Amino acid sequence: MNSGFTKLAVETVTEPQSVIGWLQSLQLSREVLWCAMGLIIVLNALLFGLTNIIAPPVQSLPAIFTSPLLFATLTGTGFVLTVYAVFYIGRGFGGGGSFEIVLVSLVWLQGLRLLVQVALSLIMVISPTFSALLAFAASLLGCWILINFINLFHGFNSMFTALIVMVVVGLAVVLGLVGLLSVLGPDILGLSSYV
Repeated sequence: MNSGFTKLAVETVTEPQSVIGWLQSLQLSREVLWCAMGLIIVLNALLFGLTNIIAPPVQSLPAIFTSPLLFATLTGTGFVLTVYAVFYIGRGFGGGGSFEIVLVSLVWLQGLRLLVQVALSLIMVISPTFSALLAFAASLLGCWILINFINLFHGFNSMFTALIVMVVVGLAVVLGLVGLLSVLGPDILGLSSYV
């Protein structure tokens, strides 16, 4: 089973079409997928908190950089915004992907991202610099995979269109998170309320 999972993880990069086909064949309900995403967010927040304990910040930082609860809130909100943005913006560009395939694909990618984060956290204990370089490389690879997935499940047949959709989605998600942070208040950013 481990070899099967490893094969799927590798094929996510090398053969994304087959992975999307496999994800579709699972026919998971929205409820199951949202629960899976909730579990990933909780595990990610726990990893975030553990990392702060293992390698505490060298100086006092605002709550946004130290609170697992706030981290979970932001990542959860970001994920929900991403799912709906990829679906609706993709449709706006002429894509034909269903909401279910968008959701299951992004849950799969977030699950892989969590595993990468675990590996990076372990490497960080040995070499923070190497861990940072790997994190940068993983981010670039993640963007490439997402562009491929958007292109495939929306049926664009154009990586450029998928790239544009990803950029617009990124802007929409950033605006949404900025709105959330403005509601939560300036204190979590370490800013004065009187600025």
